[in-house]
Amino acid sequence: MVDLKENLFRVGIGKEDITPSPGLFYLSGYPRHLPFAGVHDRLFARSLSISDGRREVLIVSTDTFGFSRKTLLKGRNFVSEVRDRIAKRTGLDTGAIMLLSSHIHSAAETMAARPLEQLPGMAEWLETLAERIVSSAESAHNDTFDACLKANRGEAPGLAMNRRDEPCVDPEMRVLLFESPDKECRISIINFACHPVIVQDQDQVSGDFVGALETSVESEVGGMMGCLFIQGMCGDIDPITASSRNFDDVDSAARLLTDEALRQIGEMADSSYTVQPVDVGTASRTISLPSRPLATQAEIEAINENVQMLREEAVLRVEEGDHPFDMEIQVVRLGDVCITGVPGEPFCEMGIEIKKALEPRIGIPAGYCNGCMGYIATPAAWKAGGYEVMCGTWSLVDQTAHQTILDTIIDLCAKT
Repeated sequence: MVDLKENLFRVGIGKEDITPSPGLFYLSGYPRHLPFAGVHDRLFARSLSISDGRREVLIVSTDTFGFSRKTLLKGRNFVSEVRDRIAKRTGLDTGAIMLLSSHIHSAAETMAARPLEQLPGMAEWLETLAERIVSSAESAHNDTFDACLKANRGEAPGLAMNRRDEPCVDPEMRVLLFESPDKECRISIINFACHPVIVQDQDQVSGDFVGALETSVESEVGGMMGCLFIQGMCGDIDPITASSRNFDDVDSAARLLTDEALRQIGEMADSSYTVQPVDVGTASRTISLPSRPLATQAEIEAINENVQMLREEAVLRVEEGDHPFDMEIQVVRLGDVCITGVPGEPFCEMGIEIKKALEPRIGIPAGYCNGCMGYIATPAAWKAGGYEVMCGTWSLVDQTAHQTILDTIIDLCAKT
C-alpha cells in the first residue's frame, strides 16, 4: 500500500456549455449542411489541469465533431488560436495543452467539409465556442485539489463493429481516476474507440453515446466532478446499431459503457489499489506526410452520379493540391500512462498497436487531437479501397502515414 501523501497530483476541472443553438448547422449527406431544429441534450467542453508540482498539463475534451485547419476563416487556425489563448491565460506552454474532440456527428459541423463562414451564424458561434473552451481550461487551471491517479482497463464488447467488415475491433475500455485522499473529489477519463454516429444526420443536437456516458458517470459516482471522454482510434469503427437515429440505441450504448466504467471505478476505489507515480511529461513533434494521390477528371466523372456529394468533394480535394501536409503528434505522460494524440482518424489497428508497443506502460490512444486531417488508413485498407481512402476532403495523406505516425508515437513515448 502506497502512502498517498507522497503520491498526489494537483488537479482541477473546468466545464462550459458549448451547445449550438437551433439554426446552426450540422454535417448532413446532401445537401452537406442543414440547420438544427432543436436540442435533445447539452454539449460541453471539459478541461482537466494536472500538475506534479514541477510541470502542468491541460487536457481539454470537447463534445464536438472535430476541428480542422479550415474551421475558421481563411488564414486562421482554430486549434492554434485556442491553445494560444489558453497559454496566455494560464502561463503554460502551448505544447502542454492537448485539445481533443470526441467526433460527435450530432454536434455542429466544425471540421469545414465545406466553407463554414458562408453559413448564417456559424462564424459568430465559432468565436463563442473558442471562448468557452478557453474558459473551461482557465477554470481548471485556477481551481485545483490534491489527488492520486489510478488506472484500470476492461472491455465493453457488443457495442462496436468494423464498418469495413474487417476483423479488427478494439472492445477495450481504459479508465483513469483522479481521487482526493478523502475520496470526496473525483475526476475520471474514459478511453474507448467508436464513432458517435447513432443519431447523426438528424436535426436534434446530441452528444450521442459519448454525452450520455459522461453525464451518467458524473451523476452516478459520488464526488465525480467531471468525466472526460477521450475518443480512441476509431476511423473504421461504428456502433453495431450504425446510424439508426434512435435515441433508445444511444441510451443502450451509453448504459453498456457506463456499467463497465462504474465497475472499473469501483475496483479503483479500494485504498490498496496501485497509484501512479507523480510525474508529468509532454512531448510533441511535427512530421511532414505526403499527399494522397489525387483523382483525375475521368475518375471523378466515374463516381456514381447519384452520389453528388462524393463528386463535389473529390473536386475540392483536387483543388487543395498534392503538397505535403504537416501534422503534430503529441504525447502527454501521467506517471506510467501515455496519452498519444493524433490529429486525424486513425484506423483501429493503430490504437491496438500503440497499446501493445507501450507495455508495460498504459497507452491511451487519442484521435481527433489538436485538429483532424482526415482518415489515417492502413496499407491493407488502401489496397482494399472504400470510402475512407477515396479522394475527398476527408482523405489528405497517403498510405505511408500509418507507419510514420506509429513510429513517431513510439519514439516520443520512449523519450518522455
